[in-house]
Amino acid sequence: MSNKHGHFLTNGVHLHHIGGTRAKAVLMAPVIFVDKHNRRHTAHPGLITDGRSFGLFYYLIGTPYDGRHLEACIIHDWYCAKAAMLTGDARRVVRGKADILFGECLESLDVPTWKQKRMVKAVQRHARAVQNKPASHWKRNFVSEAASHLGADNPWKVSYG
Repeated sequence: MSNKHGHFLTNGVHLHHIGGTRAKAVLMAPVIFVDKHNRRHTAHPGLITDGRSFGLFYYLIGTPYDGRHLEACIIHDWYCAKAAMLTGDARRVVRGKADILFGECLESLDVPTWKQKRMVKAVQRHARAVQNKPASHWKRNFVSEAASHLGADNPWKVSYG
């Protein structure tokens, strides 16, 4: 696996599947990605995910819980869940950076370039569709309020000094 586009410190994803009309699961162990700028991005246990970040049409390029890119989807879902609790510009900034990070995660997993581009385009299209929705309550994306606040630090914050 290439290191110039970041790398995962974890190997695989540990999920507990839960029922419902859409296949959902709870993240049971952290998924950690170190980006190309050496910033650590952690999806913490307690995230509720559907294992995909794109619409049903895009199952042609991947299915929920596809082992090839599941780690990338989990990192993306973490930030999307955080963004969903925000509104306006704050939501747009977090979601935009999440989509870019998703592409970097896919690249680090050696997902073919053609597939990366389609997957990133799909999540960007979804972001535009949900941009103006009201902020969602933590219960929609996390098993507990404590889980929703984990990793509250902004990994994109630039510190000088």
